Amino acid sequence: MFDGATGVTRLEKEYKEIKKHQCLNEIGGSVDIINKDYKHWRACFIGPKGTPYENGLYFIEFKLKDDYPNSRPLARFRTKIWHPNVSSISGNICLDYIKEYWSANNTLRDAILSIFYILTSPNFNARLNSEAKEDDYEKKAREYNSKYAFQSQEYNWLENYDNWSEY
Repeated sequence: MFDGATGVTRLEKEYKEIKKHQCLNEIGGSVDIINKDYKHWRACFIGPKGTPYENGLYFIEFKLKDDYPNSRPLARFRTKIWHPNVSSISGNICLDYIKEYWSANNTLRDAILSIFYILTSPNFNARLNSEAKEDDYEKKAREYNSKYAFQSQEYNWLENYDNWSEY
């Protein structure tokens, strides 16, 4: 799909590809560049049907290193969410696909879709939120969805944008 360009050139191409072909429409999603910096993205999508996140609006923030796509993106939720694989403090995401299986062939679209799909199948064996237990997970996730994901703009519970983790 891409000509092998790396870094910002690659990110510009990915961004234009997503916008041109509306590649995130299937999840009610979109992307934007933050402060005209192609190494800093914001994505949003609608919570998947049949989950406690259904119809909620979720924002994800991505930061990319200088050696992208060789290094994986850092990602975190900017909408407060109750999920075992998302830190309730920072919004950082524990996702095996991004952490273990990232390669230069992957794109940010792949990362966004992977994050969307963890909402359909939480992994309680890889918890960042130790309080998210299986017995009350769905009830609490629905409460958070109702409280935070239906606002017209993102809910930034952490104002410190430097609190990034390598999960």
